[in-house]
Amino acid sequence: MLHSSAVEFRGNFNGLYPVKDNWYYDRMKTFHSNGRYLRYLIGEDAVLFFNLSEALKQFNKTRHDFFAHILTNGIAKISSNKTWHHYEMPNNSAVNIGSTLVDIGETFPILTKLGSPIIFLKVNKLIESTFDIKGKLLVPHGWGKKSIARPTISFDFKKNVIKLNGTDYAIEYGTSLGKDKSFIIRDYEIDEYLAFLKKYYEFTVIEKYNQLLSYSKQGLIKW
Repeated sequence: MLHSSAVEFRGNFNGLYPVKDNWYYDRMKTFHSNGRYLRYLIGEDAVLFFNLSEALKQFNKTRHDFFAHILTNGIAKISSNKTWHHYEMPNNSAVNIGSTLVDIGETFPILTKLGSPIIFLKVNKLIESTFDIKGKLLVPHGWGKKSIARPTISFDFKKNVIKLNGTDYAIEYGTSLGKDKSFIIRDYEIDEYLAFLKKYYEFTVIEKYNQLLSYSKQGLIKW
């Protein structure tokens, strides 16, 4: 199982993230309301952005195929594969970042955290949902982090910073909250997590993969 995205289209000049001096940064529009804002593109810039995001899907799939080919190194034959994109535009007016859309009835993975089992689910029916996206589910690509204390949050848009637990963070691409010690990786027992999901979905567990090895920015780990 491979989990990555195409950094070639993130913060470079040709990237899709709103990085200063990239191809569209100086043509972004901004809508302000109630102390918040929304940045957007119009016209040819918006069309080109969408077309690039569409091309990225195939690029990302081929990128994963390449990594799989190199990792197996002729030891095993890759008979089939499946790609779920966690950065994409499902249509020309919506963006998924850090999540993916799947169909109800489709089998899909729920990534957890390093060392924890990875489960494949098939959701058959929604029991309770806070929004309706026409027969689809919005699935996060990991358990993420949680705060061990009630966080204090404020914004200063004149300085373009978010103040979190007394520390200022620039509101710009590349800023990370990873060093804030009040945030830790969420952790569940798989049975506990599945019990939580049963409140909202009728589903079937299709597969459960136990992690034996992982290779990430944390290095190579044998579990």
